[in-house]
Amino acid sequence: LLGAVFGLWRFGAGSKTKDSESQQTQSTETQTQTQKETETTKEEQIEMISVLYMSYDDAKAKLEELGLNIFVIKKEESNYEDGTVLSQDIAQGTKVDKGTTVNVVVAGEEDNNSALVEVPNVVGKTENEAVNALKNAGLEFRKNYKYNDTVAAGTVISQDPSNGESVEKGTTVTIVISQGEESVVVPNVVNLTQSAGQTELENAGLKYAVNTEYSDTVEEGKIIRQSVEAGKKVAKGKTITITVSLGKKTTYYKVSVTKEFDGEYPAVSCTFILKGSNGTVYASGPGIGNSVTVTASDMTCSSGTLTVVWTYQIPNEDGTVTEQTAERSYDVPFTEQ
Repeated sequence: LLGAVFGLWRFGAGSKTKDSESQQTQSTETQTQTQKETETTKEEQIEMISVLYMSYDDAKAKLEELGLNIFVIKKEESNYEDGTVLSQDIAQGTKVDKGTTVNVVVAGEEDNNSALVEVPNVVGKTENEAVNALKNAGLEFRKNYKYNDTVAAGTVISQDPSNGESVEKGTTVTIVISQGEESVVVPNVVNLTQSAGQTELENAGLKYAVNTEYSDTVEEGKIIRQSVEAGKKVAKGKTITITVSLGKKTTYYKVSVTKEFDGEYPAVSCTFILKGSNGTVYASGPGIGNSVTVTASDMTCSSGTLTVVWTYQIPNEDGTVTEQTAERSYDVPFTEQ
């Protein structure tokens, strides 16, 4: 029997399979591929289940739930539907290590000229390493390339069929190889409006961040500069910082000034006007007494003129007074707010 010769355990094929006994004795060239991982610290063992007469897909799912692998060592003609598990090499109830591979025989058309092999894992290998591993396993390969932000260029991202699957020798395995980060050319957005510049960057596959600053030479709303020089190649999705003009900066000034009347007789009242060097009147009003304090802010020039008309009284010999006025002008510097 196949099990006796190669250590395979066969369950329940019985009368349900045609010529199964004779086929078992003719399978002397079948080699089991049970592989058990040896670990320094032995994991808790798993009790083997029976997957007999399940479809291959169902058996694979059940075993993988337990942390076990499956490998088809042979296809055998049977009355059962193709893909039905006819035997397994580990008996139900046997304790096995996690990661153990269970070898099975499935129903299907026998092909003595075709051997099944296990697809090796080539994900994470370099392109050359992956190709050599597939060749050594007797498999063909097809290579596709794809940009990837996280996998280094030249490294395999994925494979199909996946590792561990049983396939016939000569099967083509498609591998996808990383080209690294996709690069794009940075467009020139200087002197464009903010909106137009942002659109240019987005169309190039780039992101953007915005800073603003005042400029005496660049019109408000237009881009003064960009953080990466135009024409340079960068990774797709990179953030380019653009600096947008706020236009010319307006500087504001303030003032607080006190003036006293310098005449022979004290002033009793006054009126005043504070006019900036740009011709704008920033303060005006009446005052009482021999001095006046004028304050103003948010002025757009750095100096001005304070004009005060003082009213003073001259006493007469008869005890009456005569009112007179005197105008004074003062140059006043303003301070920046």
